[in-house]
Amino acid sequence: MKRIWITSDWHFNHEPIKEFENRPDNYEKILIKKINNQVHHNDILINLWDVIFSRSWELKQYLARINCKNIILVRWNHDTKSFNFYMNQWFSFVCDEFKLSFEKYKILFSHIPQENLPNGYINIHGHLHSNIHRDGIHDGKHILYNPEKTWYNFVPILLRNIIKKNIPKQISWEHQ
Repeated sequence: MKRIWITSDWHFNHEPIKEFENRPDNYEKILIKKINNQVHHNDILINLWDVIFSRSWELKQYLARINCKNIILVRWNHDTKSFNFYMNQWFSFVCDEFKLSFEKYKILFSHIPQENLPNGYINIHGHLHSNIHRDGIHDGKHILYNPEKTWYNFVPILLRNIIKKNIPKQISWEHQ
């Protein structure tokens, strides 16, 4: 059975993020190792963008080291190459955002938090990192995947678990 995993903000070849988010010098190797320890070859890995910052020609080399071959890229602000570029690197699908019905939830995946959500949707996004430098939306309908967060620690998270951990029980999603 395929499992769906969430990851974001890899920032390969991004030197300033080491200081900005207190990442170790070898964070790229750590990230790839943790992905490979969790995500199986036929699983689905949804990456909510910010893949590589410089030397984009090295992206294929990074991605070739990841065991999962079903990687969806939700692109946005830092990776500025064309859809075709990313599809030719190793990604199975590339988009700016997409919607998915999962169990009883309707999910909008994006890189940045989406302020005007369609009725009944939750938004799983990246972009804000440890949320020190920007205000996020804190309404229970926006879920930030942050690789630096203590409980993530660079590990991709199962979609089922990210929903279970983050959706407030007081919100009734079925009637929205």
